[in-house]
Amino acid sequence: MGGGGAKICSELPEEIVLMILAKLPCGSLPKMRGVCKAWKEVLCSRDALAKIYPDMEISSSPAFLLQFRGGLPNFILEGSSVDFRKLPSSDMGRVVEIACKGIYCCSYGRRSGARFRLWVCNPGTKTYKRIPYPSIITRDWDFIGMSFNFSTKKCDLVLGLNFHYGHKILEMYNSKSNAWTSVSMTVEDGIHPIGVGVFSKGKYYWMQGRGPFSNGEIVQLNVQQNCWIKIACPQYSWKTPVDAYLLRHQTWALTGCEGRIILVNMENSSPCMWKLREGDEYYTWSPVHIKLPKPVFQVAVNFKGWVLAVGEQLLVYNAEGAIVRTAEWDALHPNQMLSLNGNIKIVSAFAFECNNVCWPLF
Repeated sequence: MGGGGAKICSELPEEIVLMILAKLPCGSLPKMRGVCKAWKEVLCSRDALAKIYPDMEISSSPAFLLQFRGGLPNFILEGSSVDFRKLPSSDMGRVVEIACKGIYCCSYGRRSGARFRLWVCNPGTKTYKRIPYPSIITRDWDFIGMSFNFSTKKCDLVLGLNFHYGHKILEMYNSKSNAWTSVSMTVEDGIHPIGVGVFSKGKYYWMQGRGPFSNGEIVQLNVQQNCWIKIACPQYSWKTPVDAYLLRHQTWALTGCEGRIILVNMENSSPCMWKLREGDEYYTWSPVHIKLPKPVFQVAVNFKGWVLAVGEQLLVYNAEGAIVRTAEWDALHPNQMLSLNGNIKIVSAFAFECNNVCWPLF
């Protein structure tokens, strides 16, 4: 927009600006070149967002926006409270920790702090349920995975691993009993999770590193049988091995959904992907032939097998590997994006949901 046009637009009443913006495609507003700086300032106000995106749930914290499309409009969590928007917003922290099939696990407050809270919510019904404290809360823990069963209406969480007196504690939450149970493992078990894991077909998967010079591994946990196995990472010709240092610094990523377990190497010069294939007594990795962008910061896969890759562009691939959607992004740092089990992607202060399609907001 030229200087004269920008001056005229900046002098328009805010009500007129909102009427114009509300008629534009929601995915294009913030990045549209025709939206001048003055209009973008209007766009970021809470009143403007509420008018332009009436289906978006906006918490009382301006740092958290959530657009919800589809999901579970008729399901209310047992024992949940109504009106998800009235949750406290002070010291919000990460907010969304992990999600599965339209159900979110969220937090606010600092981990191990007195104000820390956990809750599960369904944005489709605007309801949430408080989760009791795990038996041990420390700073050194991650959500390994989350599962939701439509038939039993049961939601499970696996929280790991807390370090306590030389042992590693695996905390498991059951929504039916609304309680946590603990599984203690000795240090010799060598299980150390890195980042958020994946739930698929009754099993949890997460990455782990065993030392600065040893190869990383994938751990598979079968909760019902109370057993786990370790799966070696794929052999890769790149000079840098899959070690704990790289896993911790997000050079590698694990994602998946509904039977698809994907491991991604996000090296800037040669990003690539592998899919885990499970046999009767063995596990193998096969390459996924998708040309990822360079650089690539985050990769996710949804229940249809669609792959979403984020770099300087946002790319969505279908199950056959063809690009079905492209959007321009400013380059995003990996820490600004949170992968949620391939169902939902939260980017910094802004959100979009990708069950069937991707809706970038900002």
